[in-house]
Amino acid sequence: MAEPWTSVYIDRFQITSEPAGPATLTYLYTDALLGAGQQEADWQQVQQDPRFRFGIGAISKAANPRAKWNVTGSSFTLWAPVGPGFGQARVLVDGAPAGQIDFHADRDGPSRPLFILKDLPPGCHALVLKGAAGAMPVDCLDVHSDQP
Repeated sequence: MAEPWTSVYIDRFQITSEPAGPATLTYLYTDALLGAGQQEADWQQVQQDPRFRFGIGAISKAANPRAKWNVTGSSFTLWAPVGPGFGQARVLVDGAPAGQIDFHADRDGPSRPLFILKDLPPGCHALVLKGAAGAMPVDCLDVHSDQP
């Protein structure tokens, strides 16, 4: 655009576009274990496991497992597999009880949305899973933001 030994001054650079719609970010199980300060030894990390959405996840080995995602958004979709070896977990959002999840099923089932929470105020939130009984699988969390 410019010949050698010349100068170009740019006083404005602007890119514009129409919003593509709500943004969705997916956080893996690793974010949840890190967010809860969990020890690796207390979890069986699995790879190439078709029960998990992306083939990877974790299953608790210790009593009272905990997972915590720290995210920014306005709604969540929690994905997890179900099966005979799994139990239940309590869900807390920003420290308040938000529901319960039952991971137990008579047969193994692939990961699917097990908990959806909408209409949160946009901003930073903490979603915590506290194992209540049995092993707890941790897969991934979709975080949706309605802001462009």
